[in-house]
Amino acid sequence: MNIILEDKIFDYHKICDDIKNLDEKIQFVSVINADGNLITGGINRDSKSIQNERFYEELYEEVAVRIKLRKKFDGVLGEVKGTVVIRNRVITMNFPLKENILFISADTSLKYSIIIEKILKIISS
Repeated sequence: MNIILEDKIFDYHKICDDIKNLDEKIQFVSVINADGNLITGGINRDSKSIQNERFYEELYEEVAVRIKLRKKFDGVLGEVKGTVVIRNRVITMNFPLKENILFISADTSLKYSIIIEKILKIISS
């Protein structure tokens, strides 16, 4: 799916594939809209995830709400480039793509500080 935003075309399938290929510890990459609905991407076939589809729907909705809540601070702190959440079992990363959101889940052993720079380069090119 290609989305044109402010003279920039986002090829979400390519973005997801490019990011999945950065590191085998990346479990899945998705693009969701501002309401938390899946646009493209999802769990890698190799992922050993046992969660069901409803779990991811709820997770995407929660991510979308948090992104909306952060926008109220943009005037003072600047726009969010991305966020990282480190949990005991997983690392999640979110990056705004205009009105949509890039959502990434990875193993906790991922060197996320290195990957973040690569992800920012992919979505800005």
